[in-house]
Amino acid sequence: ILGLGVKFQKPSPPPGFAFVERPTWPKDPAMADEAKVQGDEAFKAKDFAGAIKYYTTAIEQNASNGTLAKHVLLSNRSACYASLKQYDKALEDARACNIANPAFAKGWSRKGGALYGLGDYPGAAQAYKKCLEKDPNNPCKSDLAAVEALIARGGSGGASSSGGHAGSSRPAASATPSSSSSSYAPPPFPGAGGSS
Repeated sequence: ILGLGVKFQKPSPPPGFAFVERPTWPKDPAMADEAKVQGDEAFKAKDFAGAIKYYTTAIEQNASNGTLAKHVLLSNRSACYASLKQYDKALEDARACNIANPAFAKGWSRKGGALYGLGDYPGAAQAYKKCLEKDPNNPCKSDLAAVEALIARGGSGGASSSGGHAGSSRPAASATPSSSSSSYAPPPFPGAGGSS
């Protein structure tokens, strides 16, 4: 149609519609640093919902020249979501962490834990393997072995709306091994003892 002399015009907004600029607030790296410290304290106290709020503030306030690494904050927040069994949000943060720093092994272990929690055992195994490529001594070795054992026994996984494992009587990902149970569920994230 370009050869016919017809010009395309950008459609005009409907009457009464006004474009509103989204405000941009100045970033505050000092506030981000303090929020991370408070997030770490909340995490240690197992106040995962509180830690999520602090890590979110740290992510939002950390300027591009801030002292905090965004991938670490995303990894920590992913761990909090996994602890609350909000595996979809844990996976979202783990993926963002992997994009921000693909070489960060813990980000891949967070992804493995989230996928496990969602019942995607093959995906969890793949993420744990990626973690071990980055850091062969990462504690997710035992999680990979446990997931591979589940897969070998026919547990292919599959997400369910309850956060457990579809079509399975296996416990949710936060369960721990017990002498009365023949199935082991790794923790939602390796080394469940802390944030970065």
